Amino acid sequence: MAFQVIGLFGNAFKAVWKNKRLWLLHFFINAVIIVGAILWLKIPDASAWQLIAAALAALLLAIGALWLHAGTLAYFAGVHSTSEISLSAGFKTGRRHLLAFAVWAAIFACVVYAAFQIPDTEAFNSWLHSMMPAFLRRSISLHAIDWTVNWAVNFLQYVLIPGLLLPFAVQFSGHGFSALGSTFKAWMQTIAKISYWIWLCILALLGIYVPNLIANWAPNLSSLALENLSIAVRFAIAFGLMVTAWLMLASMLGCLGSGKRSESAGGDATV
Repeated sequence: MAFQVIGLFGNAFKAVWKNKRLWLLHFFINAVIIVGAILWLKIPDASAWQLIAAALAALLLAIGALWLHAGTLAYFAGVHSTSEISLSAGFKTGRRHLLAFAVWAAIFACVVYAAFQIPDTEAFNSWLHSMMPAFLRRSISLHAIDWTVNWAVNFLQYVLIPGLLLPFAVQFSGHGFSALGSTFKAWMQTIAKISYWIWLCILALLGIYVPNLIANWAPNLSSLALENLSIAVRFAIAFGLMVTAWLMLASMLGCLGSGKRSESAGGDATV
């Protein structure tokens, strides 16, 4: 098991480290897309021309995001299957299959949105605590139930549902609609690996939980200039962690989706 986990990390890290331009590309283009989305919210909608402009801006931002992530996934799939693909070739592959990837992205967005519509669990937690036998209620507090249920919901939203859907993205970005015949085999090949779920949990913590802590940390500083500098540095570090975690996950998805066997220090292991 340890060899499988280490082997998957080693293969994924080598592919990410091999092309550092991809990290810079994600850092700056994702930042531009986020800023563009914020500015898009400020576009007025008082006239038909403004509505058309808003629609075109939204379409441009969506195409940019799809192009970036489809190309990235296609690149990593190619790297792990042939080791000879260039970054530009990977992005050309992703661009050719942009429509198929967009269909997957729309389904992914709808499912994740539905998962985040889970109502507040406070009433359920109280009911669950009241239904417990008396000896369990004495040893298990309502706070412990709240904590457990909240983490279970977070696991569903940030790990289980994305983890089940993301392997399809590699196939659609690399093969388009022609992947429909073999995509379920590749999907099973990925989700059947315990190492995949271990690293998905770790990367979710490093790419979502830790950046959120860093971004919301408010040190007590003596001046407004230092506070502004602190905000800029903290957001840059948090954003860099998110980009790194996503690229590591994309590389792992490409590795597992290609069916590659990885070697660890202790010998061969299928990850």
